Amino acid sequence: MLFRSDAVPGLRGVLTRDTDRSVTLDERAAVANRSHGSAFVSVHLNSHPSGDAVGSVIYVAPAVRSGPSTRQNRTAPARPFVVPLPGGGSREVPLAPWATVQHTHTDASLRLAQLVAGRLRDVTDAAPVVAHAPLRVLAGADMPALLIEVGYLTSPDVATEVSTESFQTTLGQAIANAVADFVAGVEPPTPEGR
Repeated sequence: MLFRSDAVPGLRGVLTRDTDRSVTLDERAAVANRSHGSAFVSVHLNSHPSGDAVGSVIYVAPAVRSGPSTRQNRTAPARPFVVPLPGGGSREVPLAPWATVQHTHTDASLRLAQLVAGRLRDVTDAAPVVAHAPLRVLAGADMPALLIEVGYLTSPDVATEVSTESFQTTLGQAIANAVADFVAGVEPPTPEGR
């Protein structure tokens, strides 16, 4: 199994599912938001019409386009919502449109993606690509977020490799180490420092 709760001391991972059941994209982001995590990392396997596709792709949400409406969404204060507390009283909870909460985390998400790419580069044959994509699962995460396509199951060699416990453990440890680096404030290597 890819996830190990003891992969890096001091980090706590939360799975959105631990069985082969369907969890909606919005539910996945909601689980992350309820956990108040430092980062949301969604790990997947890809496919391609060509059976010889290899490599990893790390997706982050695209940066907010400039313009009056997007600038307003990015800078407008969240609308407060008053919720009752058990035992009496209430508290205000800031609300923001679901599709815009990731906008405040795009720079941090990119930094996390670059750290993950560096760690994956150390344990895989192909250098991961970092790309922007408007993926629904990332949009609702109110924290730095990325989706990793770790390989192509349509490649017989990759399909065999990703099924091994050794590969899964190595990959999981590399991702956990990158998240630990991110939380510690480590900056990703510059292109010349690779």
